[in-house]
Amino acid sequence: MEEKDLLPIIFERSNASTTLWNIEFAVILGAITFMATAKPDRQQWLVRLALTVLFLCAQFFNCRALRETSVHRQILRGIFESLPNSDVVNRFKRSGYNVDPLRYSTPSEIIGVFVLASLAGTLFIWLYPG
Repeated sequence: MEEKDLLPIIFERSNASTTLWNIEFAVILGAITFMATAKPDRQQWLVRLALTVLFLCAQFFNCRALRETSVHRQILRGIFESLPNSDVVNRFKRSGYNVDPLRYSTPSEIIGVFVLASLAGTLFIWLYPG
């Protein structure tokens, strides 16, 4: 197996990670939009509770998917580093791109972002005037 055989997998995992972050932003913006357009009524606490549960469920599943993608990237990095004469990262840097295609987010980074986003989203849902 050579580097050229593994590069498409690296970029596919990168695309998967980017897509999951886009879903994250869409969920947050969806919650904001819903709360901004909801009409106030007597049962608003029930709507807020349902929205909070749905929001936190979406957060949980997206966090799990991002962690799994990160594990895949970590495994691929190990494979690249074990290949003889593997110099992918240095070649990218020499070509003028300031990017490490093998970089992956640690689980603590992913969980930290999701805890903050979940807290902010939940506070927004409950504190939004209406």
